[in-house]
Amino acid sequence: MTLLQFKEFLVDFRANPLSKRNQQYTEQFIRLINELQARQLDDFARERLENELQLLHQNFQINGHKTHVKKEYHKLLKFLKRELKLTPNYYFTQIGVVVGGLAAFIFGFLFLFIGMIVGGLIGFYLDNRVQKRGESLRIDWDGHFC
Repeated sequence: MTLLQFKEFLVDFRANPLSKRNQQYTEQFIRLINELQARQLDDFARERLENELQLLHQNFQINGHKTHVKKEYHKLLKFLKRELKLTPNYYFTQIGVVVGGLAAFIFGFLFLFIGMIVGGLIGFYLDNRVQKRGESLRIDWDGHFC
C-alpha cells in the first residue's frame, strides 16, 4: 500500500471516528504520512515502509472503527525508528529529560541521606563537646528544635 493510498484511507477513517481521541491520533497519523511523503526515501526504504503500511491497514480492516489508532500510530513510529532510523522532533530531548529527572530523584535522595548522616555526625560531635565542657543540661529532649 502506497503512502498516498494509506493517507486516503486515514482521511476516510477520520470522517467517522468512534471517539475524539481516535480522531486526534488519526490527524497525527495523517501529518506523519505527509511528512514521509515529503521525504526522499530510497527504493528499499520506501518498499519496507509500504509493507509496514499494508500490515497496519490490515489491522485497521480487522478491527474496523474499534481500532486503537494510538497503538497503530506508535507501531509505525517504532518501525520508523528501528528500521529507517527516523525519529520525531525532540525525541532525544524527551529521553534526556526523563533520564535527568530520574538521576535527580535518585541522587537527590542519596544526597539527602548523606546530608542527614553528616548533619547527625556534626550534631553528635557538637553535643559531646558541650557535655565535656559541662554546658549541657541533663534533661530529656522534648522534641523542639533550637
